[in-house]
Amino acid sequence: MKESSSPDSMKHKKSELRLYCDLLMQQAHMVKESACKQNPPDVEKLEEATTLLSATCDSFIETLEACSKLAHEQFQMDMPSLHPSESVIRHAKNHKLQPSNST
Repeated sequence: MKESSSPDSMKHKKSELRLYCDLLMQQAHMVKESACKQNPPDVEKLEEATTLLSATCDSFIETLEACSKLAHEQFQMDMPSLHPSESVIRHAKNHKLQPSNST
């Protein structure tokens, strides 16, 4: 599924990133509790928590890459198609310099 480079697409991806960030915090806390709360740690709970954390990290990175791609596409659409030197020359021709009256 190809996402279009629209403001709504970017808002949606940013919202996803916030959600994944919250999940990462919760799941990191679950890993910490599973590792530290009991002596010895509950290996089954620890494995479950780290598996969830890994999946959420993968989703976060995928969404972050999609955000980056959308931002790049938007940047490309916003940039003028002229080469920078052509832009300067055209600007100079359109705005001829007035001689200064410094005596």
